[in-house]
Amino acid sequence: MNTIKNMPGEDDLRFHSISEFRHFVNRGQLCNFNWEGKSYHVCSVWKGGERLLLISETASGNEAYYHSAEDLLSHRFGDNCLKEIITKVEVTDQSY
Repeated sequence: MNTIKNMPGEDDLRFHSISEFRHFVNRGQLCNFNWEGKSYHVCSVWKGGERLLLISETASGNEAYYHSAEDLLSHRFGDNCLKEIITKVEVTDQSY
């Protein structure tokens, strides 16, 4: 009898730790996630010859740039920062 383990599911997209997210963005990968009814996009961009991390709110187009993953994790969502919510957000897409 064959047993299939670790079938892909919705939980596979979520970040299980802050370190996992930090490693993910440091490799230049991108993701989309939802938090409190809003959609966000995180990616690496080149601006002025420098690699930056971008977070944008999809609907409004509001965006912020950060020099490091640690700086990005300080991005504010009302009373919370990304570091406090990254393991709770609904990740809708990850690109490697």
